[in-house]
Amino acid sequence: MSEPSIDITLHAAIADIPADAWDALACPEAQDGGRPFDPFTTHRFLLALERSHSVGGRSGWQPHPMLARRGGALIAATPMFAKRHSQGEYIFDHNWADAFGRAGATTPNFRSPFRSPPPPAAAF
Repeated sequence: MSEPSIDITLHAAIADIPADAWDALACPEAQDGGRPFDPFTTHRFLLALERSHSVGGRSGWQPHPMLARRGGALIAATPMFAKRHSQGEYIFDHNWADAFGRAGATTPNFRSPFRSPPPPAAAF
């Protein structure tokens, strides 16, 4: 008999996910009042990013927290963000990218799963 499939869902905001369900996976060590090993993945921290507009809107960082379920039971959660533009970075890397290009380096074609595919190549 095969195991049930894993269903993956992306959400528009951490606010759409109950805090206790998220934190049970993201920081189970804090369930009994302990300190989380990584406070930056707690529901409380991610919600503060959304409410302070540090992410979402025109920030360029669109929250898309991901949940995984097997047989209806929540088995995994991870914060995810889609980057909409190169402005509003906490660290600008334009100079590094420019130097990389001047040195003759190239990067392989990379397609983010959150972007539209490039237009088809022209046939000659």
